[in-house]
Amino acid sequence: MSKFTPLTLLQLYEKLNTSIAQAGGPSAFARQHNLPVRLVSDTQAARSNPGPRFLAAIGYARLLLWPALAEPGVFLRQRQVYEKLNTTVRKFDSQAEFARSCCIAPSTLSNIMNGARGFTPVLAALGLGLPVYRYVSVAEIRKG
Repeated sequence: MSKFTPLTLLQLYEKLNTSIAQAGGPSAFARQHNLPVRLVSDTQAARSNPGPRFLAAIGYARLLLWPALAEPGVFLRQRQVYEKLNTTVRKFDSQAEFARSCCIAPSTLSNIMNGARGFTPVLAALGLGLPVYRYVSVAEIRKG
């Protein structure tokens, strides 16, 4: 399970607006982070979502995460979902049995396990919700 605190887009904007204000405005923030002023003002005004350059400047990254339904606030990264899937499949007598329990074909499960297909057909069996994008501090990602 994740050990970091992911932010929603709204929370990221709150942090961004605080950082811009502390820097002395969009122009000063842009200078401090070597970003075009237009990029800062467009992002601050939500005319564009924060892209990789902007996120890198403020020390954040956008991650696709899967929420653990039984544990509000807990999110899994892709690697963790694969681990959970493999662990769950091992509890069954065969992959085919697990696939039947999810009402999917064994070939579909095989494709999911090999990364050729998304997790959606098995999320309920894993106790996970649909994936969401969240913003995580790069420093936290390195720790966890």
